[in-house]
Amino acid sequence: MNRAAIASLTIASSVLLTGAVAAQTSTTPNICKLLPRTEVKALLGATDAFDRVYPSAWAGKDGYGCSYSGLSIVVHDGGAVTPPANADLVAGLGRVAFVVSGPTSVELRSDLSDLGLRPPYNQIWITRTLDAAGAGAARSGVIAIAKALIAKMKSDATAQQGSQQPTKPQQYKIGLRDIITVSVWRERQLSGDAVVGPEGKITLPSGEEMTALGKTLDELRKDIIDAITTHIKQPDVSVSLKQMASR
Repeated sequence: MNRAAIASLTIASSVLLTGAVAAQTSTTPNICKLLPRTEVKALLGATDAFDRVYPSAWAGKDGYGCSYSGLSIVVHDGGAVTPPANADLVAGLGRVAFVVSGPTSVELRSDLSDLGLRPPYNQIWITRTLDAAGAGAARSGVIAIAKALIAKMKSDATAQQGSQQPTKPQQYKIGLRDIITVSVWRERQLSGDAVVGPEGKITLPSGEEMTALGKTLDELRKDIIDAITTHIKQPDVSVSLKQMASR
């Protein structure tokens, strides 16, 4: 996602700004609430002028974020983060993080894919304009914001998981990125793990592809039996959830 894409996200979201906070799901962090203006101001070392612009929260299908005075924070789902040649690498902020300084702003990009945060948005982009701060202050400010935000997101995710009622295995609906274990008795070559891909499908060890998203484990087991009955007589199949990654 380049700077133009971030801008288009912000413009598109502003149309829905009035109901943006309400539109966020219970599992979508509201960055403006996770990082109140007073805390952001302290982390940035911002001036009193920072208090005169109220932060705006927004959420859309591509991500969510918060805009402050001279500061934009965007969390979204994207591909691998690759540092450019002029990047300044930053340790301790996910799989890889770096800061890029430009003529008008400083940007921090962080790949969070190894932190297991939910929803499955795996990148943070933080931009601080240089008309609001010098380059050195802007760099230290975006790093401080990123560290605080990641800590708050981890804490928020843990609190939400603790407040959720456990789902009975027979009622659980399979979600994206869940890992399913399929076992076929006496058929080791047909047994193994399968990951629910972005299209909601899994590929069985036997090569068959089928939809798993939204089904219960028992419904999927019956579908697998139907799929392999053509070459195995009366298969004994069990299906279990190895890792729940979609909640």
